[in-house]
Amino acid sequence: MGEPLTLIASADAVAARVVALPEGISTRPAAEGDAEALAQLHVGAYDPGVGPSSLLDAREEIRRMLAGARGRVWLEASRVAVDDADGRLVACAIAVAETPGKDGPEAGPRVIELLTQRRWRGRGLASSLLADAARVVAGGGALTLTVEVDSGNIGALRLFAAAGFAGVGQADADAMARATEAEMGDWRAEFAPHPEPARRRGLMDTADVVSTVMGMFAMLLAIGIPIAFVGLVIWLFFSLMGDPAPEVSPSPQAGADRVPSWVVGYVAGPGRTELTLVVEACDEWNLDETWTSKQDAAHVELWVGWWSMSLPPCEAPELRTFEFGLLEPLGDRTVFLLGGGEVPRFEGELPPGDS
Repeated sequence: MGEPLTLIASADAVAARVVALPEGISTRPAAEGDAEALAQLHVGAYDPGVGPSSLLDAREEIRRMLAGARGRVWLEASRVAVDDADGRLVACAIAVAETPGKDGPEAGPRVIELLTQRRWRGRGLASSLLADAARVVAGGGALTLTVEVDSGNIGALRLFAAAGFAGVGQADADAMARATEAEMGDWRAEFAPHPEPARRRGLMDTADVVSTVMGMFAMLLAIGIPIAFVGLVIWLFFSLMGDPAPEVSPSPQAGADRVPSWVVGYVAGPGRTELTLVVEACDEWNLDETWTSKQDAAHVELWVGWWSMSLPPCEAPELRTFEFGLLEPLGDRTVFLLGGGEVPRFEGELPPGDS
């Protein structure tokens, strides 16, 4: 656990994001009758050992929340994602109209809960619900939207940063920068170009040679020229000679402009306002978040959570697909990964049931 951070963003900017929902998922405003479903989601959204310890605790927490313990819940701006197959809630964004105990912009609308059931993570649900909530907030005349997030929740920090959120105060901004910099440091370490091939073994820098020669010269004066001279000659011979070190080839994943090997390609129909990314992964492997991070006249840029991993963490990956929303059909624009290279078109057959 880290420290709580308060982040703020323009409600219009958050509302402008387009995030496609998976097939079979619909969204709607939250309702007072969702209390039990929200409690069950509250339990299912957290990893073991995190969050409420039981369904009874979750029910009490949801009861207090709906009663206004954290501010008056704004049901229209609070959004839920529903699995159309069974009617269960799989994600939620709960918003309050005002934030008690805060002044200035922090006193306005705030998303106090943003939860996704564990098995539905990585499908863009949280990003889509956050944008839906922001549209209602902006439509109600509010200029800003705030959230509170733990500085140790790197996935949430990525999501909020991509949506345009920043720290309210300098302390929040600094803490967010430290948290994301630590994560990006790992990302850079994995994708940094491989160091130059090692120099010849035994070969010393000029400064090393000069320093040692001076030491040997002092020894000449101390123990006599003949013995020291022989020692100097032998040392120079072994220092300047040696077998060359083997050449080290750069890693296939080196460089921040490469596409990971498990990203197979993309599919985009000529008239469809969505794009399908095809990856190789296992069922239990969840991408952190996926969304369309940038769209312009020349290209479309995709953010894929944890895309910097070189391989999925499983032995027998299978084809899986993820949907990205487009403002207009792709046309002849190029598809890129955020921070990575160009994604090729996928020419094979999509997995059954995916589109």
